[in-house]
Amino acid sequence: MKNGGTAMRQLINRLTSWIMLCHQNRQAYRTNARALADIRRIASLSPHLLEDLGFETASQQQGAGVQVWTRGAMTVTIFEQPGATDPLIDVTQQEKIDKT
Repeated sequence: MKNGGTAMRQLINRLTSWIMLCHQNRQAYRTNARALADIRRIASLSPHLLEDLGFETASQQQGAGVQVWTRGAMTVTIFEQPGATDPLIDVTQQEKIDKT
């Protein structure tokens, strides 16, 4: 019975650790998704404020209505649509791959 109790305790500890890890990953995903949504909103309302957030203009194609801003692994692309009041905003973030 003693060995069964120890095995059960180890199983419970592993499950608890796994649940905590899942919760932390979910929180990180929600925080990242919220940050990307905030940047998308800023880009749609006042794209010039992206510079204040540390973004640099990667390219601005005159006449094409496309602006590309970058900061680290994050890219914000603003597509001005003829006849539309709101631009199309794409915010992407490249994930770092650890090559160790």
